[in-house]
Amino acid sequence: MKRIAKLNILHLKRILLLWFLILVSASSFSQRESREVKKKKNEALNLEEQQRKDYVKSRDKAVKHRFEMQDKETQERMKESRKTAKKNNKTKKPFILFRPFKKRKAKKRW
Repeated sequence: MKRIAKLNILHLKRILLLWFLILVSASSFSQRESREVKKKKNEALNLEEQQRKDYVKSRDKAVKHRFEMQDKETQERMKESRKTAKKNNKTKKPFILFRPFKKRKAKKRW
């Protein structure tokens, strides 16, 4: 009697395992995207990229127009201020001998 009960339990485990594998594999096949969906996503990405390029182009055009509206003296001041801003905003590394002794940020502990 015990032997029959063990066989039934093993048989039941095999059946459950088989059903589980079938369900998992069936769900993975059903998640594949169709060609139409992929095509629509690709078109949306291309449209977004094109809009970004158009925005950058119009922005550059507006900046150039604002610069050209100014008289020569103002344009020179604008150029100088742009150069100094670029120089001041550039991140500079500390001297190579001081780098090992730099204080490091503490890591966050969760």
